[in-house]
Amino acid sequence: MTRGFITIAENNNNTDFVRMAYSLALSLKFSQTNYNKLSIITSTPITEAKYIDVFDKIILVDADANWKDKSKSLDTTSLCASYFDHTPYDETIVLDADMIFPNDVSEWWDMFTKRINLIFTTQVKTFRGHKINNDYYRKVYTENNLPNIYTGLFYFKKNSIVKPFFDLVKQIFNNWEFFFNELKETHRPDFLSADIAYAIAYKILDLPDYSDYSIPTFTHMKSQLQDVGKIKEEWTKSLNIFITDKLEIKINNYIQLLPFHYHDKNFLTEELIKSYENFK
Repeated sequence: MTRGFITIAENNNNTDFVRMAYSLALSLKFSQTNYNKLSIITSTPITEAKYIDVFDKIILVDADANWKDKSKSLDTTSLCASYFDHTPYDETIVLDADMIFPNDVSEWWDMFTKRINLIFTTQVKTFRGHKINNDYYRKVYTENNLPNIYTGLFYFKKNSIVKPFFDLVKQIFNNWEFFFNELKETHRPDFLSADIAYAIAYKILDLPDYSDYSIPTFTHMKSQLQDVGKIKEEWTKSLNIFITDKLEIKINNYIQLLPFHYHDKNFLTEELIKSYENFK
């Protein structure tokens, strides 16, 4: 039984996702005791030796040059529907590239293996560890009674039970305007959101409700979720960040214990990357 993490690392004119995936891989090597392999799905040829060394598998795929015009979304590509096809593992945890892991989550794997085929994060936390109930960025979920799932961190087994779900996700990705047109107009996005597409598939198939499960989870650093008053979307300009010599991450003096979805790309400094490199 093979286990590992996977992420999409599709560079574009604005963002170096391979660099972020590299940092994520380093943080997994640093923090995980049992399972620390990260594979990436990318259309970007990887030539830099330090990148090749840290990734378990580099899954090179053809780029869909027209996809960005279809989705109008920075982070969503057609590859977001292809985790099942491309994962090299029997059990996979999918991650967004703009995450790092301060602490070990190895115990999660055994909890999932015993009783679950597919589970998404449904509860996310602020940097102070509080459960986020704010739907500031997710009013479309509330209005349409969609399951509040996050594709930034989820687990699945590669088996015949899970495959139909991903088959449906592909159909929604390829026909997203048709499916999204069924949503109420008020907060309906005019671009493809992977989170919404997956939530629609989950609802159509009436899959189990794991919303009371406390894991998987992560710290979600979108600014308006933090419950600390008005702060900028680039939260790094409003909150204090301190990285200790033991690679503890402190935000406004709160130590981060959960997978940390920093979202604001300014968080990932060269200094932080060097710190992880020195711990390899």
